[in-house]
Order: sequence, then C-alpha cells, then structure tokens
Amino acid sequence: MIDTILEITNLGNATQIQYILDLLKKDSFTIDGLKIACLSNHYDFVHSFKGIMLLLEWLRIIQINNNFASLNRSIEFVKDGHISNQFFLLLFGQLLKDNVLSAFLNQFNVSYDDKEELIVINNDLIDFKFSQFRNILINLNFFIPDKLVKNQFIVNKDYKKLFLGIIIPLIESSSHRKMTLEKLKKQQDIQGQIGKDMEEFILGYEKNRLKGHINIDNIRIISTDNVNAGYDIQSYQDIHSIIINRFIEVKSFSDNESFYWSKNEIDISKIKEDQYYLYLVDRDGMKKKDYEPIVIQNPYINILLNEEEWDQRVENYYFQLKVNKIQNAEDNEDK
Repeated sequence: MIDTILEITNLGNATQIQYILDLLKKDSFTIDGLKIACLSNHYDFVHSFKGIMLLLEWLRIIQINNNFASLNRSIEFVKDGHISNQFFLLLFGQLLKDNVLSAFLNQFNVSYDDKEELIVINNDLIDFKFSQFRNILINLNFFIPDKLVKNQFIVNKDYKKLFLGIIIPLIESSSHRKMTLEKLKKQQDIQGQIGKDMEEFILGYEKNRLKGHINIDNIRIISTDNVNAGYDIQSYQDIHSIIINRFIEVKSFSDNESFYWSKNEIDISKIKEDQYYLYLVDRDGMKKKDYEPIVIQNPYINILLNEEEWDQRVENYYFQLKVNKIQNAEDNEDK
C-alpha cells in the first residue's frame, strides 16, 4: 500500500481526520456514503478524502471490506488539544515496516541545534516523493516552519521527547537495513528517468516556442551524446537565429526552487554567459495545462553571484595533496 500512498499528494489535516474518525465511531459507512457526509461538511474533502482513507487504512485505524469502512482499532487521535503520540507512533512505525523511514528522515536532513535546543529538519534534503508525509506532519503541527531560516522546519517542542526517545531510534534502525545493489540500481533508474522526462518536456517546450523555425529538428537533447557538455539541450534564441545560440541546462524541483549544479555546468555557464540558460521545472506544476518553466538567463551572474536572492551550500569538496608535500615525503623516503 505504501506505493499507492506515495502517489497521493494530500493526506488531509487534523480537522478532516478527526471528522472522519468521529463519523466512524458512530457507525460504519459505505465509502460513497462517508464521502458524501464529508463533502457536506466541507468541500475541501474533495481534495483529501481519498488520501485520508488510504492513510487510515494503511495505519490499520480503519478497515474497508466490501466497500464498507469501519473502525479497526480504538485510537485517541487528539489528546489535551494536540495530536496524540499514539497516532505519530503508528505513522512512523508503519514507515519503518515499509522500509522507507530512513529514506524520508535521515542523518542528512535531521540535526540538532544545541544552542536553541531544537530538532531541525532541512526541507531541501527531503526526497520530493515523501512530500505528502512532510505535509501531513506540518498540517498536524508536528513540524513547524522555522521563522528565521527559509525552507527549514522545527520539531514541535510538544513532541521533542517522543522524537528523541523513540523516533530517532526507529530512524537509526531503519537506516541500518542494507540497501541491496538491486534497490540501489532501481533508485538510480528512477532518478535517471525523472531527468529524461524533464529534458523531453523542455525539448517539447522549446520546439513549441520556436514553432516554424527553419531548423526545428536541430533543437535537440545532447546530454545523451555528450555527458560533459555542461548543458542538456541545444536550441535557438529566437525564430531568426540559424546558428545554435541557446544552451539549456534542465533542473527539476518540487515545492521550492532548489537544485544541484555541478562544477562543469557552472564553468560552461560562465563561458557561455547570456547564451546559457537554466530551465527550472516544477515536477508537480508541469502537469497543469499551459505550464511554463522558470527560465533564468546567465545563471552564473543571476544565481551563483546573486546572494541576495539565492542561498547556496557546498556539499562536496575536492582535495589534492600539495606538490611540495609530495616532494617532502619522497625526500624523507630517500633518507
């Protein structure tokens, strides 16, 4: 069931979940009857009803048989004005059972601010495919947006003891499970396919932008032939250009405009200047009709050197022993 839930974008909020549980405490419902009752309460259920039902069934809080929904276990969803620890234990416990907990939260996106005594979640490093779980934790006030740091969350202090004492050990337990070569290859294949899909989308976008161009077939993806080119697509600035003069690097994001940019891509962008473009594609937004990507010309100037609008973080360093150190080591050996 986890694969089905990962395809859902909206798992509801506290009020909606509580409303469904209150209805089911009174009686069992057909799925259609329950949906009608929810929609009559608030139209927003049209976006979240399916996700909430999948979530509650996945957590075994409800059971669905022959199109009838009923409570499967007694749970105190809200306690003392807050979502109960019991619910979050079910949620994180099920993520562990389905072997996805450490892919969602891990040593890369969870840290501790000892000065403020806060548990910090870096949203930039949460895999986009877990955005529905991140969002439900925000909606249930488990994650609270950091008021000082953009795109960062704080674990609600009401759940700090639960997170440190129980959730962290669950995450550690999950991360210790070995990833097989087959799983690693599958993950790489998925990421590779996403990249190809984004490039094909932009290729279509460019051909539509330059519809009627005399050399339309020369607009093409070149990254498959030359992985070191520093860009993905060659194109033209406008309908009047007949020599390739637009070099496009395609990046995708979910929820916020963020991406990784390699040194080679940066070097090429510096050389190409105004002929180099970054096309940022919202993986969710691209499904909408008439969606257009974010187009940034000369990103070397407008992103890399634009610290007022873009945050940047170094995640890899290259080290090489200095020549004089190598020579000293050789001289010592000779002695």
